Order: sequence, then structure tokens, then C-alpha cells
Amino acid sequence: MKIPKQVKVGGIWYKVKMVKGLKEQISADGEYSPIENTISIDSEISKEAQVVTFIHEILHACNSTMNHEFLDSLAEQLYQVFHDNHLIK
Repeated sequence: MKIPKQVKVGGIWYKVKMVKGLKEQISADGEYSPIENTISIDSEISKEAQVVTFIHEILHACNSTMNHEFLDSLAEQLYQVFHDNHLIK
């Protein structure tokens, strides 16, 4: 999956930023900011992890009240479904 430079979620456009060393800065692979309308992803993690992180942050944008462990699991499961069914390249 090619991660876009912006994505629309719930009628709001979010700028998607690839950030070198983000994991060292915030101790996470990605970050969702509803105030800045941004999704940041560590550019130094694997491509697969970037896609999982992108899905995870989109889920945050869809519903920020979901439990973080649940989002981690759901993002990984959705990635696997998309990958195994050739919905992402």
C-alpha cells in the first residue's frame, strides 16, 4: 500500500507525515493529532509496520475512544486481511 500524503476521515482531511526518528521522540511508531489534523509515521520502521501504523492512526481518527491495545490488534488484523486478499500491494 502506498501511504498517501493526505487522507480524509469523517469529513476531515489529515496530512500524513513520514518522520525520521519519530519512535525515539514519542516512543511509538505513529501519532494522530486531531488538533493539527495530522498523522505522523516513523519513516525508519519497515514498510509493513508503516502500513499497520497508518491503519492504526486512521482508526484513532475514526474513534479516538477505542482502547489502544484493541487498536493495535485490529490494525494488524486488517493489514493481514488486506494483504492476504491482495487489496494492498
